[in-house]
Amino acid sequence: MRRAARAVFIVVMALTVTSPVTSAAPVASVVSGTITGTFEGTGVYETLGPVCPIIHEVFTGTYEPDRPQDRNGTYEVDVCIDNPNENFEWPLSGTFEIVTGQGYRLLGTATGVAIPNDISGPILVTLTVTDSPGSPRPVRGTITIDGITDQSYPAPVGTSVESGTFSADLHR
Repeated sequence: MRRAARAVFIVVMALTVTSPVTSAAPVASVVSGTITGTFEGTGVYETLGPVCPIIHEVFTGTYEPDRPQDRNGTYEVDVCIDNPNENFEWPLSGTFEIVTGQGYRLLGTATGVAIPNDISGPILVTLTVTDSPGSPRPVRGTITIDGITDQSYPAPVGTSVESGTFSADLHR
């Protein structure tokens, strides 16, 4: 009887020590409410290519939330940029994928404008979350990006450097 009790105790202790501790708190802090922060990355673009009739650009980089309890993550925004409108704003649209610091993915659509001033200028983009694979509950909401794109030296031809701020209003 003592051997059986000791064996059960050892198994219970082994499971307790080796089982990961899970909590909804870190997920909630990343994908619920208003989150602000900064981002920086690079863009690779081509003009008059097979993907988009005017400009195709893929932005990749990292973001850093302002709240210390939220972890940094990565993003990729893949857009087509059209001819400028009457205000010299270049409309853009496409898709995005964000991987949060907890490893959850946020997917959706990207719409906005680039306002070039020679070879650099503001970019204003809204990311609308339409899917959140891996999240315990669906995440929905928008992320507003206010940044600068710069194609000047030392960025190689066909690339740009982006940086700026974001504000996310996400709900589960």
